[in-house]
Amino acid sequence: MRKKNCWEVNLCGRQPGGHNEKEFGVCSVAIETKFNKINGGVNGGRYCWEVTDSFCEFDKSGAFAKDPNTCNNCSFRKLVAQEEGSGFIE
Repeated sequence: MRKKNCWEVNLCGRQPGGHNEKEFGVCSVAIETKFNKINGGVNGGRYCWEVTDSFCEFDKSGAFAKDPNTCNNCSFRKLVAQEEGSGFIE
């Protein structure tokens, strides 16, 4: 089974071609290639907590996740950690 990226789980629509791309722009997570394939994701899709200027699951309209605790407590990050088990890359 293919692993889902953050935009597929959170349904933010901020990926290229997503339903919120025109209104809010593309999230840096979806286009950050240096993290491609980490935790089995596309670009930063399963490593979003390490992407500069990533958007938070709690505010899909564009608030940056500036507080590290926001990402540490994120349900998507917890899901990735559970799915990856001992292979999880923090």
